[in-house]
Amino acid sequence: MTHTTEGIVVGRVEGQAKGTGGSLPDTTPPSRSNEQPMGTLPSGTTSTTLSLTTDETANCKYSTTAGTSYTLMTQTFSTTDSTSHSTLVSGLSDGNTYNYYVRCQDTTGNANTNDFLIVFSVASSASGIYYVSTTG
Repeated sequence: MTHTTEGIVVGRVEGQAKGTGGSLPDTTPPSRSNEQPMGTLPSGTTSTTLSLTTDETANCKYSTTAGTSYTLMTQTFSTTDSTSHSTLVSGLSDGNTYNYYVRCQDTTGNANTNDFLIVFSVASSASGIYYVSTTG
């Protein structure tokens, strides 16, 4: 049951905090999903776009070191401050696996405290077999 005493709502109304008459505060960091790329990229790939989505407007950052807190991450997604986040990474080379650890923070300051891993590889060059002529 809800009733009003001197302009203060007492009780619980769906979506409102008890005794405040306002919405419950947002204390949950953004959920992250739909990471790209995944798997193995073709040999010769030297750059690709990292991307992910969040369930609420957020700013996202990444690191190549696991366990880096959001505030210490120095690489920010170039497209962010929405629910769709992307950035170009370069310097990739054949035969390597890349790990990018992502954390996001919503507009009320709730930052992820765990890593969201985007991992992919670049395929090795096609043959990897070299022939040596015996006649020079």
